[in-house]
Amino acid sequence: MYNKGRLRTSGERPSSPSQGDRWIRFKTEHSIPDDCDLLRIRTLFDDGILYVTLPKSITRMKARRRMAARWKRGCLAWWKVSGG
Repeated sequence: MYNKGRLRTSGERPSSPSQGDRWIRFKTEHSIPDDCDLLRIRTLFDDGILYVTLPKSITRMKARRRMAARWKRGCLAWWKVSGG
C-alpha cells in the first residue's frame, strides 16, 4: 500500500515452536522515489522473502534518453534556446 509517497509493508509469522502460540509482527515504511511509476509497482513473495520492484516512470526515462541523445549530437544548446 502506498500513501503520500510512502510504501508501507506489514506482516506476521509464527515464532519458534518453543515459544508456543506467539506470533512475530512487523511494519515498515519506505519512501517511494519521485520518478517511480506507481501503476507499475510489483511485488513477489517467494520462500519467505518479499521482493518489491519500483520501476522508473517511462516518460522520465524517455526524456533523459532524448536529452542524452541531443547532448551526444551537440544539439543541447539549440534545444535549450528553442525549448524543443
